[in-house]
Amino acid sequence: MDGSQKIVQRILGPIADNIAANAVTVDNRNSSATRSYKVMIAVVASWMLYLRGQDEAGNTFELRDPFATELHAMALKYQGSPEDYVEAVINTIDIIPASLSQNSEFVGPLVEAITAIEGNGLAKYLQSILHL
Repeated sequence: MDGSQKIVQRILGPIADNIAANAVTVDNRNSSATRSYKVMIAVVASWMLYLRGQDEAGNTFELRDPFATELHAMALKYQGSPEDYVEAVINTIDIIPASLSQNSEFVGPLVEAITAIEGNGLAKYLQSILHL
């Protein structure tokens, strides 16, 4: 698998485009576009947590990614510290576009998503952002 390569064009690119166009704001809860933006952030957060090689039940699995070794080590090193983990990924791996790496409209919600998923699980996080 090549998640670290596909996430750039399929998820990070559209997030950057939305932010650049001021088409979406994270805090506007009435917009269906905002929901899509939050879901895209959830995808990035989930991918970053996937890099630990362990699911929410504690079952381990093999990572299949061109950068698996480096990303897995980073995910384990910063487990429990979402701010440091996001900063490390941004500053170490050439995956996050420059337009997002220093953008608080991306970094802040990403840290919040990782924190929420770690605390309550992905299903509850998705329920909260989709208002289910």
